[in-house]
Amino acid sequence: MVGRKREYELLQRLYDSNKFELLVMYGRRRVGKTYLVANFLDSKEGVYFMAKEKDDISNVKGLWKALANYYGNIPSFFSPSNLSEILDFIDGNGRDLFLVLDEYQWFGENLDNLNSILQEYIDRWKRNNRRIRIVLCGSIISMMKSLAEDKQSPLYGRQTARLELLPFSYLEIGEFFPEISEKEKLEAYMMTGGVPYYLEFYSPGDTPASYIKRNIVDTMGALREEMGTLVREEVRKSGPYLRLLSLLAEGYTDFSELAPHFEDKSSLLSSYLDILENKLCLIEKIEPALGGKGKSHYRIRDYFCLLYFSLIYPNISDPSYWIDSGIFASRYLTEERISTFFGAAFESVCHDFMDICSVRGVLPFAYPHFQNHWEGDHEFDLASLTKKGELALGECKWTNKELTAKKYFEMEQFAKDHNLARYAYYYFISKSGFSDRLTELAKENSNIILFSLSDLFRLAQASE
Repeated sequence: MVGRKREYELLQRLYDSNKFELLVMYGRRRVGKTYLVANFLDSKEGVYFMAKEKDDISNVKGLWKALANYYGNIPSFFSPSNLSEILDFIDGNGRDLFLVLDEYQWFGENLDNLNSILQEYIDRWKRNNRRIRIVLCGSIISMMKSLAEDKQSPLYGRQTARLELLPFSYLEIGEFFPEISEKEKLEAYMMTGGVPYYLEFYSPGDTPASYIKRNIVDTMGALREEMGTLVREEVRKSGPYLRLLSLLAEGYTDFSELAPHFEDKSSLLSSYLDILENKLCLIEKIEPALGGKGKSHYRIRDYFCLLYFSLIYPNISDPSYWIDSGIFASRYLTEERISTFFGAAFESVCHDFMDICSVRGVLPFAYPHFQNHWEGDHEFDLASLTKKGELALGECKWTNKELTAKKYFEMEQFAKDHNLARYAYYYFISKSGFSDRLTELAKENSNIILFSLSDLFRLAQASE
């Protein structure tokens, strides 16, 4: 299974366990949770059931049918009317059980009550050393996290393992498409965010424009309604959230810039931002990497979301979006517009790359998390500072032009002004190479380090 070796091994460890186990597993929609657990159980004894939204009766019947097939020889007259009766049956039957409850958030309209009931059985099964292993799987991340983290949750402290299933990393894209170039791998990653479902629609040879047009713009495109559906499934009134995501993609990043666009609803802006950040996990709040007095910023963290709200959503009022996808593509999927989107996404890719290199000892110092830094007139794509005062500053660009030495001199002066020049390193990551002047400076100064696109794969993989 591509990119899921560690997750598969965790499931196998729980499956082989001789005692009670409870795994709380969560992740965004389309990330492959269902595929992972269903594939795992394909050749094993166990029960998998996916709940349906706000349909308690159907959930009880469906789960019981799956369990009845597993246990066998159950009297036809026995038909549980609620989940408590099903748990009673499991408790009274001596057979071992590996049970996956997918989309757990839809089990019972009063989920807190269900959690309390499940708590009673879990405590009993642990006391009696029952070999029952349960996987609770869900896509509402904040709710699933609260099962394990909220001290008020009835299931708090009862999990034996927790797994957040993340999209594939940019490094793992190569396992899907080993024949394509590093540039194409990064393009595929930045358009899909490494989400398996979105990757299914990418084919080697796709250009960014052809992938976006075929899957998102075409009226029959598989992903045309994806972003709107994702938001509407989680909130009742999607309008303010769609507008907010569009503003973030447009470059309005701090609260004071966003508030005027909501007029009489500005008092609700904090709530909108919180839901987008903690419930839908589409945005994140970031602080300047080096501290200081710079205002916190919000930005879209989900690559597919960034793509949609950068290139598609602002232009859907154009009649061509509904009539002729070819005309829409020629107007809005230009190389310049797509390159601007890639530029924003590439910064996050470079943060990941630098973090990997730092952790694995490729860089001269073990830096904390790399992030953007803004301070006064200064803006740096990459920045990090160790407790010992070892500074990293950097620039990363996805353009068709070489990186020049101009930013280096700004970084060097910044380090001097902050008394951090002694242990400062300067990093440059470019799609299109470097000017002769910057290349010459890097040869003369060991604290100037240049990375190409191939380095993003070669160095990170070599350090494993």
